[in-house]
Amino acid sequence: MSERHYGLVKVRSADGAKGIGFCYAGSRGGEIVRVPLEQLLAPVLIGEKSQRSEGLWNEMYQEQLLQGRSVR
Repeated sequence: MSERHYGLVKVRSADGAKGIGFCYAGSRGGEIVRVPLEQLLAPVLIGEKSQRSEGLWNEMYQEQLLQGRSVR
């Protein structure tokens, strides 16, 4: 393996709360991580209160639940 890709996300709320998250994206998947974060998850978080972490997690989970699933 010649390289590894990770997705790194920094989140900052209007009230000053900060957080960092990351995920492993394989040896060539770095760019693939960016689009779902920008298009699916960021809109769920923008404008919300950071104290709602559990509710926001659930909303993000529901937003992406069917993405990338196979249909049989």
